[in-house]
Amino acid sequence: PRDILEQLRTGTSDALLAGTSLKGAFRTSVLAKLSHEENRRSVEGLKQELMRQQRVNQKTADSRISKNLLGPDAQKNLMRCLSVGDCTFPADAIKPQTVIIYRMVTPKKMDKKHFDIVLEKISEGNKGDCQISFDTYLGTKGKDYLEGRTELTLDWILDATRRKTQKTIATELDFYEGKSGDYN
Repeated sequence: PRDILEQLRTGTSDALLAGTSLKGAFRTSVLAKLSHEENRRSVEGLKQELMRQQRVNQKTADSRISKNLLGPDAQKNLMRCLSVGDCTFPADAIKPQTVIIYRMVTPKKMDKKHFDIVLEKISEGNKGDCQISFDTYLGTKGKDYLEGRTELTLDWILDATRRKTQKTIATELDFYEGKSGDYN
């Protein structure tokens, strides 16, 4: 391969997964779970409103949904009680992997592109070191703002993340169902 897309590393060559990336994934999962618990009423209404707009700023499109579900401002946002540090994985846990790129040529057919990408991945079964902490005072204040709907705990976040991951995988599998192509 000409280039290998390298995993972000620490000074000692350990792989690094940025805490901000993880917190963003947790935030998405928390929003999805809160939205589900509300039967998506507020989210669907805001989505319809966004769809009626001529131009939507992709970067801030979810800000009203976030304010509605997580809190109105930085002082009352439920995610403030969650701190996520960077995760590190041992250097020997990193292995190169070839990723084959496909494109849709018709709604039912996928074709392989003429190039592959080689990147580094964290091998299955490896564990990393990561610090996740909660500010219980802020969590209680967030719960007060959310009118007792939830209190951010590790179990609650893990449940939200598992649900979101399962839904994402199911959506991807549904998308590829019935499509043909050379997937070898």
